[in-house]
Amino acid sequence: QTLFPDTGLFVFFGGTARNLVSDANGGVVILTGSYDPKDFRLHRLNEEGLPRWPGGVAISSPDSIFENVLTSDGASGGFVVWSKQDSNELNIYAQWIDSSGTRRYGASGTPICNANYLQQYPVVVNTGPHVAITAWNDSRHTNPIQYWSVYGAKLRENGIVSVEKKRNELP
Repeated sequence: QTLFPDTGLFVFFGGTARNLVSDANGGVVILTGSYDPKDFRLHRLNEEGLPRWPGGVAISSPDSIFENVLTSDGASGGFVVWSKQDSNELNIYAQWIDSSGTRRYGASGTPICNANYLQQYPVVVNTGPHVAITAWNDSRHTNPIQYWSVYGAKLRENGIVSVEKKRNELP
């Protein structure tokens, strides 16, 4: 007997589905969210559709979260990367939620880039168990903001962010 009925399986009330990825073990990780009130959560369903994190796990404290993206962590969890408004700037933050539903980068995530001006439109991809690479558009070298650079960083299991260089500085 399947647990996925023809009419769909209830996952979460009060938000929208933002993204969906495999949990690398037959299930899925779903990013849901709403902007009023701000509430972005990860939900994990196993291969039978049963929730592994009842109610979901908040990715951050409810502050100015924009442009969030999700990738699997390759081991039944997920990495979420987003732009956050700090004063008059947008900066890049990340959260890793592991297979048990624990926020590994603290209650508010970890800052990836808080350089001057705008950092926005992040993308993220899993590159192995508990590792992801993210990239974003960055205007720190342009004023007025009309030309963008692309920057990137590696998200690691221990929360250390590495490899932030402009494209033309890479070997």
